[in-house]
Amino acid sequence: MTERPSGPASYFPSIEATYGCPIADWKADMRATGLTSHKELVAWLKTEHGFGHGHATAITAHLLAEGTPRGSTAELVDQLFTGKKAHWRPVYDDLAHAIAAFGPVQVLPKQTVVGFGRRSQFAMLAPSTPERFDVGLKLGDTPAAGRLEPAGSWNTLMTHRVRVTDPAQVDDELLGWLRAAYDRSLPQ
Repeated sequence: MTERPSGPASYFPSIEATYGCPIADWKADMRATGLTSHKELVAWLKTEHGFGHGHATAITAHLLAEGTPRGSTAELVDQLFTGKKAHWRPVYDDLAHAIAAFGPVQVLPKQTVVGFGRRSQFAMLAPSTPERFDVGLKLGDTPAAGRLEPAGSWNTLMTHRVRVTDPAQVDDELLGWLRAAYDRSLPQ
């Protein structure tokens, strides 16, 4: 008895029949775009090739799960600060330097954010838009007030977020919140 594919691969026969190319060809085309995020690749398939959302999500998830070489930490961080977001690099560098001064940390770059952790992630830095740099913090039940707002759906791993729209907003208050998140992440 032949085993039936499960997960995203279960859509492959339908994708090939509907869009007229083998999956390997679609994946090669996707890699050639230079796009790296799930959201970008799904949008590309939908807008450029008329994919339905389910098919675009399935093939993108399968491609990204293949473990394509990601590059070094420095390369991954560099990729976040290109084009219209390049001006946020000094803000990232200042915050990353301050975090490193707290003590040992792991730098955990992702496709759209850079996480910082000890036992678990306690902070995330993200050049979210050309106009905004987000700082995510894991501060437990610390009350949100002023610019320290609930993270909400921005990132479910973090409890709070600070939206930075001007480099001058990287101040002692923000560094204090980062330090508090770091201290909470230490073993008790």
